[in-house]
Amino acid sequence: MDLIPNHSSTAESNYSRGVSWVDYDNDGDPDLFLCNENKTPNSLFRNDGGGIFTKILIAGDLLVAAESSMSASWADVNNDGWMDVFVCNTNSFAPAANVLYINQKNGGFLAVKEPFSSDLGCSFSASFSDYDNDGDVDLAVSNGFCTGNIFNFLYLNDGKGNFTRDLQSITDLSTPCSFGLAWSDLDRNGFQDLVISTCKNSSQAPLPKNIMFQNMGNDNHWLQLSLKGTESNADAIGARVRISTKIDGETVIQTREISTQTGYCSQNSPTVHFGLKKSINVDTVWIEWPSGIKQKLSGITANQFLQITEPMFSSVTDQKNSDQITISPNPAKDLIKIHFSSDLNWNHGKFELIDSKGKIVYSVEKINLGNQEYFELDTQSLQLKQGSYTLKFSSPQYQVSKRFLVIP
Repeated sequence: MDLIPNHSSTAESNYSRGVSWVDYDNDGDPDLFLCNENKTPNSLFRNDGGGIFTKILIAGDLLVAAESSMSASWADVNNDGWMDVFVCNTNSFAPAANVLYINQKNGGFLAVKEPFSSDLGCSFSASFSDYDNDGDVDLAVSNGFCTGNIFNFLYLNDGKGNFTRDLQSITDLSTPCSFGLAWSDLDRNGFQDLVISTCKNSSQAPLPKNIMFQNMGNDNHWLQLSLKGTESNADAIGARVRISTKIDGETVIQTREISTQTGYCSQNSPTVHFGLKKSINVDTVWIEWPSGIKQKLSGITANQFLQITEPMFSSVTDQKNSDQITISPNPAKDLIKIHFSSDLNWNHGKFELIDSKGKIVYSVEKINLGNQEYFELDTQSLQLKQGSYTLKFSSPQYQVSKRFLVIP
């Protein structure tokens, strides 16, 4: 890796505590959100592709408040397909109010302060998971480095993004001091368990033990997916998974995004968990892999753990060959030179240029290809915006692809 000293995301000098990646604008690439301390508004950077990030100055309520934020946790809390964010705040040994921001689908966010403003704490981390398996993500919040008796928070979601403090599922959430927390199905019973890391609230305090809560479950159903990338990274980080199922007679589409971080010093299990309530099957599963590959599965039975491997852009037969696409320059600015080579003679094939959203922006069919093909593409005439693209060659029995960047 090379140091980039003058990148737009590092131009600020703030007391930054937390950082998270999320595709908040649904354009197919990860954006960047920074949590700032010292009564400083938080920072949002939109990914414009090709390593270019633009600092967002106006995003509704999201960048207005000057709090001391420790971390942010992202999830689709109202099942509308857009990522919302919960921000943890603290005043350093003085309680503060946390805030949930609902994505308005237009680049802006709406602040939801209740019931969180009634539950003041010194919050460091938060994590979403559907721990009652009713088809919506619920919320856990950790508190530490505070005065008086310290309690962590647990909230139930009503399915529309309205949260209520849950005092029944875990009767004692008192803590000497808590930092991170994370959800995972530790005993593989289909229900999410909670682990909380503890800390010393003062230098004189004894070192406490960490805390684990085992979820004994209910009669709701569930589905868990473990993704393995081939064209994408092996852990499928950045993949987005959606499912469609009937809950209480209505079609509900739930969305999850696989991430390497959750809140402060935490990471949920990379296994994707969906609660299904009383539904015994899932109508459709859609997976959008970081490579741009889109995968669809139908008619999935509930209450099972599935391992799903990303489809590869490769031969669908047992024949091995050395087909390849060479693109130069890469990254490209104006004219792109393309060389396709093969150890086979192809009578017919199609070249498609696909953007980061999966849209085909250029297509051409070639007849009597042989085993070599040279051609050029002009980024200006094609009006290609900066970002990541995939050039794919396909025939009825074969596919091969090459990714490249367009820069300004």
